[in-house]
Amino acid sequence: AKMQEDLTKIARARNLLKVVARGSSNASSELEVEMLKFKDKQDAKDKKGVKVLSGQKGSVLQPGEYVGWRVTNSGRSRVTLDVTVLFINSQYGITPLFPKRGEGAGTVNRIRPDVSFWVGPFPVNAKTIGLEHLVVIAVKGEGQPIDFTCLAQPTLDLAREVTRGKDDQPLGTPLGRLLKNSMYGQGTTRDLGAEVEPDTQAFRLFSWFVTPPQKTEKK
Repeated sequence: AKMQEDLTKIARARNLLKVVARGSSNASSELEVEMLKFKDKQDAKDKKGVKVLSGQKGSVLQPGEYVGWRVTNSGRSRVTLDVTVLFINSQYGITPLFPKRGEGAGTVNRIRPDVSFWVGPFPVNAKTIGLEHLVVIAVKGEGQPIDFTCLAQPTLDLAREVTRGKDDQPLGTPLGRLLKNSMYGQGTTRDLGAEVEPDTQAFRLFSWFVTPPQKTEKK
């Protein structure tokens, strides 16, 4: 049973990454995300870091460094965006970074045109070395604010509850149906065909590799 649960977690995380990677290659210019790494805590506090390029191969980070993201609604089309930021660690856990769980009921994650916000900075965690990812999902902000923090893992009981959730928020949306189908195997192929028009959502994916802590030589 434990092995099956682990395999399920791995499959969900990988399928989410597939959807986002596919979408980010044709991503709308409305959503701009800049990843910065910082050499230490003070550097992170002052937001004086080095820009890290996005991409599936990513960059190499080391424990002791900090990393953060500046997310901007570019405002090119004057469209308001509902933004969700998810962190996927090397053990396939999915953690919402923005909004925090329970915050999305209001307008916390509804970002107006020409508005930026910071996610982090966070210390690089030595407990989960290996390939890690940041996923940014944005949908056009209409009606009740939408967030996808319900995709969090590893709580499998939560995942089962989510698949039984209401059809209106948020997994009942076209993008939500796509994500639910990919991660939980629910929905139909017809759901996938009508889905998501390019001007109604945007994805960004950042990936990096966390190396083991460097051992200091004894003198």
